Amino acid sequence: MFKVDVKAPGLALSYDVEYPGHEATIRGLLLNHIWRIQPDFPKETITFGHIGKKSKAHAKALAVYRRREPPDLRVSARDLLALLKQK
Repeated sequence: MFKVDVKAPGLALSYDVEYPGHEATIRGLLLNHIWRIQPDFPKETITFGHIGKKSKAHAKALAVYRRREPPDLRVSARDLLALLKQK
């Protein structure tokens, strides 16, 4: 699960820690794609943290995973890369 923070200056990508200890690998995979479009994209923009099981985001993600609710929005890799290219 991730959150795009468009209120902050620039763009921030925040990912829930789903695979502890693999943050560097995940960041690297994302950056390989991002840097093809925006070579100066700062790697510090991608952050990891715990959303928490009591948050609304966790409840929504779980409901979508269990197919009890539809997702609010579907974002493809192409959509995300296009957004990054605009920044």
